[in-house]
Amino acid sequence: VDSATISNGPYAPGSNPFLANSFVVEYDFPLSAIIKVASGTSNGQLYEVYRSDSVLTYSQAQTFAKDVLGTSLVSIWDAAENAFISSLITDPSLWRDSNSPPCNYIGPYIGLSQISGTNEPEGGWFWADGSPLNGYSHWFSNQPDNYNGDNVGVFYNGLSRAMPNSQWGDVLDSPTISTGPYSPGPNPFLATSFVVSYPTPAVPVPLPLLGALTALRCSRQ
Repeated sequence: VDSATISNGPYAPGSNPFLANSFVVEYDFPLSAIIKVASGTSNGQLYEVYRSDSVLTYSQAQTFAKDVLGTSLVSIWDAAENAFISSLITDPSLWRDSNSPPCNYIGPYIGLSQISGTNEPEGGWFWADGSPLNGYSHWFSNQPDNYNGDNVGVFYNGLSRAMPNSQWGDVLDSPTISTGPYSPGPNPFLATSFVVSYPTPAVPVPLPLLGALTALRCSRQ
C-alpha cells in the first residue's frame, strides 16, 4: 500500500513494513545514455562531469541537469575555478572532433547562454543561474563569434583538447543549422558532455558525547 502506515489488515495499526527503498526511472534517448565521468570538490562546490553516448544540445544537457540531477550547468566565476574544472575534463572522450575542420574539438557545455538578438562580442550572455556575464571570462581567440547563430557556451581550445586552463567558445543550441556556412544541415558543433556543480554537502556534526565515549571505549578494546 502507498502509505507510511497501515490502518487495516494483519499489520494494522502500525508502520508499513512493505515499502521499497529503490525505484526505476526511464528517459528518452539520448538522456538515458549519460554517465558520470569525473567529479571533484573545490571552495565549497562539488563539480561533476557527464558524457553522453550521442551528441546533445545545450537544452538537453540543461534539462538533464535540472530534472535528473536537481542542479544546473556550471557557472564559472574566476580563473582558479576555471582551472580546477579544466583538471576534471582531461578525459579525451569528453571532447568531440567536429571535423569542421578535422581535429576541431568541442568540449563540455558550461552554463552560458545568450539572449536572442544581442550583439557580439560578449553581448547578452548569462549564466544558468540568471547572472549576467561580466567580470571574469575566458573566451578563446575570436570567440564568441555567432558563426552559425551560436548562442550557448562550451569549453573550446581551437584545435586542442583540455588544457590546464581551458578556454570557451560558442555553439548553436540546435540539432540543425539553418544559417551560416554549414547550413542547411546537421549541427557539427554539438557537444557530448557537460559540467554541473552543487554546493558541497554539510560536514557531518560531531557524535554526541555519549556516542563518542562509546566509540572510544570500543576502539580501545
